[in-house]
Parts: sequence; C-alpha cells; structure tokens
Amino acid sequence: LIVNALTASRFAAMGDEELSPSDKLKIAANFIAHAPPGQSQRVKETVDTLLDGVPIPPELMRKLHTTQYLGVKMDDDGRVVLLTPFGELPDGSFVDPVGNRSLIIDHFAEKCTGFGALPPDVEAALGASAAARGSVDKAMGEYAKNHLPGAAVTTYADASGTKLTCCMASLNASLSQYWAGSYRSSWTLDTSSGALEGSIKCLIHYFEDGNVQLDDGASFKASVDVSGDVGAALAKAVKAHEAPFMEKLEDIYLNLSKDLLGALRRRLPVTKQKFDWERAGTGGVAKLGKNLQEMAAK
Repeated sequence: LIVNALTASRFAAMGDEELSPSDKLKIAANFIAHAPPGQSQRVKETVDTLLDGVPIPPELMRKLHTTQYLGVKMDDDGRVVLLTPFGELPDGSFVDPVGNRSLIIDHFAEKCTGFGALPPDVEAALGASAAARGSVDKAMGEYAKNHLPGAAVTTYADASGTKLTCCMASLNASLSQYWAGSYRSSWTLDTSSGALEGSIKCLIHYFEDGNVQLDDGASFKASVDVSGDVGAALAKAVKAHEAPFMEKLEDIYLNLSKDLLGALRRRLPVTKQKFDWERAGTGGVAKLGKNLQEMAAK
C-alpha cells in the first residue's frame, strides 16, 4: 500500500507542473484514511515524504484514530481507553468514563498528554448511569478476555444516562511477518426499552510481496431483557451475534488459499509456458528492456 501510494504520487507529479500543496494534502488525506491496521505511523512517514515539508493536519490522524478505535494506555493506572466517535468532545479531547475526565491526545505520538474536566452534562450522564455502566464494563471485559484476547472495552452514556454504548477493539499485528489485523465493534443498549443495535468491523492485511486485505463487517438489531443484570444480558446478546460472524471468518480462512488467492494470480503466464530464467540471465532481460524502451519512444 505504501509503495503503491508513493509510486502513484510520483506519476501524478510527472506532468507539466508539480502538484500543488493542496493537491498533495488531498492525496495524503486519502492515504491516511485508508491506513491498514497497526501501520498508521508507517503511512505517516510515507506521507511526510510525499508532502515534502507540508505539515500533515492533525485532523487527518484524529479521524483515522477515531475510525479505528485506537487504544491509548493511561500512564497513571495502566488502563487502555478507546478513542471513538462516541467519546469525542467538541474541543477535540476524549471521554475517559472510568476516570471521569477528558483526555488530551497527541495524535502524531498516539498517546495521552494530559487530562481535563468533563463538560457538566457529560459528567452528569456518567453519574446517572454509573451502576449500569459498571455492570456492562465488567461483563464485556470478561467477554473480551474469553473471546477476543487483548481487546479493550470502553462504555459511554448518552445525555439521559439511559442509553449505553459499549465499544470493543483489538489490534493484533506482526509487521515483521507482514500481517496485521483489527477487530472492533460497538453496541448501543437502551436500558429503558431493551433495544440493542450493534456493528462489527474486521480488517486484515497481508503484505508480503503484495497487498491483500480482507475487509468485512455486519450490523445487528435485537431486543435484550434488561430486568436483571444489564451487563450479563448485553454480553449474552453480543456473543449470540458475534459467534456466527467469527465462524464465517474462520470459514473464509479455511478456503482462502484455494478459492481466493488462487484466483488472484495465474499459475502460468498468458503464454501458458514457464518463464525461462536461464535464458533471461544470458541477455534476455536486457533485450526485453531495449524493446520496451523502443516501444515507449514511438
């Protein structure tokens, strides 16, 4: 992805005029918005090269992090708080529901650099929903531990304190082995009616000698019995919806090599003959290069 991005930008700049700074920013915004999981810093470094001195707007990194539910570790207590659209405040900071505070984020360093007070209405909503949020946080934390190791959970409340949104996200990457994957979901439960809405997003990236991505997701609507333990009821409903989705992913991987990767490449060139590397090594490549140059000159 990064190599393709740089190549495209260089070809785009090969016209009569160099790309303007605004044009470069448009290209950069697209690259950053589509950064693969766990590779935002690598994409940023590539985009810095492309922009050649034009600073990257922090807004681009903020949008990426809220879209991908970036987890930020708190230095004071070791907790991980997710940066999501549900917790974003008008001043650009993010809600830490458990710490009852706002987080000031350096989106280039991907870390929390300070804390602030919450707006009075947000603080009141968190206070009114404390018992239900605590139940959801505990139950969903256990669910994540058992079914999505390494995932972080952050639960918010709306202005009324009756509608809870639980976000869960996990990132697993081994860039030295050329793969990375992210899984994130959000579940909004109306504790007064039991109405539940959820969404899942899964993105997996393999990039050894190529660039293959699996981008999948699903949305759900259900009704939950909230007469008892709200957290346990929500975790049960989430499991019922996520289990079939995860099974589908497993089926995709079982057939990935045979059905998908085999369709992405030819077993033989269009000539139906294997390439003669020995002949190529004795001048064939040079002759091919000369022919291509002659064709380009016509």
